Amino acid sequence: MDHHERELGPRPGADRSCSASRCASQTATQPGDAQWEEIVELPLHSVSGQLMVRGLMDDLDEELPVLSFDGPGDYRLRVHARGRDTAIDLAPDEITEWYLIQAWPEPAQDAAVLRRTATYGASVRAG
Repeated sequence: MDHHERELGPRPGADRSCSASRCASQTATQPGDAQWEEIVELPLHSVSGQLMVRGLMDDLDEELPVLSFDGPGDYRLRVHARGRDTAIDLAPDEITEWYLIQAWPEPAQDAAVLRRTATYGASVRAG
């Protein structure tokens, strides 16, 4: 699977999601812990060296860091999600979903699913 810079993001469970995200750039991988319901890894090539997470409507409370901290090149992204089963198709006022995106330089490898336990994620994958 070959991913290049483009719009890429998790599909939230809530219709108008109220979520919290954290991004981490690192030089060594760290496994996700048991609190995360979904964890996937994927390769991504950053042409510009400006790989960033943005809100769908540019509505982030704060700007998240550039993930391609080593400049242009190949990276591995690990995306964690939890809480997507909490408010499916609703518009909650409080945070119900959390995401953690980790990135590190690494030659391209196939995508990998490390954990799949959310009901919402299973329904999206089914069709």
